[in-house]
Amino acid sequence: AGPVFALLTMMEEEGEKMDDEEMKKMMNFLSSKGVKNVICGGTTGEFCSMQMQERKCMMELVRKEMQSAYVIAHVSACAVQDCIELCKHAEEVGCDAVLLLPPFYYASASTAGIERFLRSVLDCCPLPCYLYNFPRHTGNSITPAMLKNLVALYPDRVIGIKDSSGCLETAASFKEAAPSLQVYVGNDNIAEAVLRRGLSGSVTGACNVLPESLLDISKRYGGGGDVKSSGEDESKELIRSWHELLSSREEGEIPCTKAAMALRMRSTKKSCACRPPFLSVSAETMAAITSWLTE
Repeated sequence: AGPVFALLTMMEEEGEKMDDEEMKKMMNFLSSKGVKNVICGGTTGEFCSMQMQERKCMMELVRKEMQSAYVIAHVSACAVQDCIELCKHAEEVGCDAVLLLPPFYYASASTAGIERFLRSVLDCCPLPCYLYNFPRHTGNSITPAMLKNLVALYPDRVIGIKDSSGCLETAASFKEAAPSLQVYVGNDNIAEAVLRRGLSGSVTGACNVLPESLLDISKRYGGGGDVKSSGEDESKELIRSWHELLSSREEGEIPCTKAAMALRMRSTKKSCACRPPFLSVSAETMAAITSWLTE
């Protein structure tokens, strides 16, 4: 239970390789704030820009460093066999579950084709699986009917879904189709609304910078009611304000969040590098982030 934090991939200067020491520092920072559930190598982690071996190393590092956390390994790829290889490695290194997108690049695939892809992976997946609906990036959607069918076929394998469709009603429809499933929403800016709808919680990349705020909102609804916390209004306002800043910067959420994490961790290294097509933040954006964090 509780929010899930999609980990950034902290990289050495110019993004040439993963910076293990900065990764450890980031994970220790999150753990110290009470983070218990993480995704490694996901969208926020720039998985599309990483080689297979790098993705495997990421799983190993996160599992080793966050021993008490629930670790979900993102295993999506364009090729079924690559997904299966990542699933098996996730089991080997001790991850708790995997996260799987439908096929991407070939947009608007048939429902039967999408289901065939997912079933081919699930047939060989040794771990519990969260499906991942992100049509904006994949060009293909998981539908409530498809989810219901997959849950019926794999009742012990499919345990949840992350919905990043951008529509709360879509997430709610997944819960209606499979009431026993965990349903997470990839939008921390509506964390309160998600919990009010009886869904499992939010998955966040941006709130790596503000773990205290998202955890505060989650704790307030942990008992199923409107339990007041000392900073409830402040938590919502901080998240709203952070997203406002992100939307005003052309670099985008991931580079800005990396820069902010480096500042919050008081890093002395240039650990906010990104890989193409992302660019590291400009001096102007870094100044804006620094100002926001110190206000």
